[in-house]
Amino acid sequence: MGFKKKSASLESLPNLSKISSEWLRELGVRTPEELKKQDLDVLYLTLRSRHHQVTRLMYYALWGAVRGVHWNLCPEKERQRVALL
Repeated sequence: MGFKKKSASLESLPNLSKISSEWLRELGVRTPEELKKQDLDVLYLTLRSRHHQVTRLMYYALWGAVRGVHWNLCPEKERQRVALL
């Protein structure tokens, strides 16, 4: 009989606030592991369609969160690609 390892929270990832984590949970994304399995383009577009506050910065935040880095490390090429979504 062992203890179940508790998954880390979304808020434990870089770039994700309590509010952005709540928005992700609304979409069924509850853990960092689940976030890493998502198509970030689809996730970003869905968030943007539901919440008028969502900007490209949210995509950069998601990009960094799944990589464990600050959003400002999102490469220029990726930023340009997202601008076309």
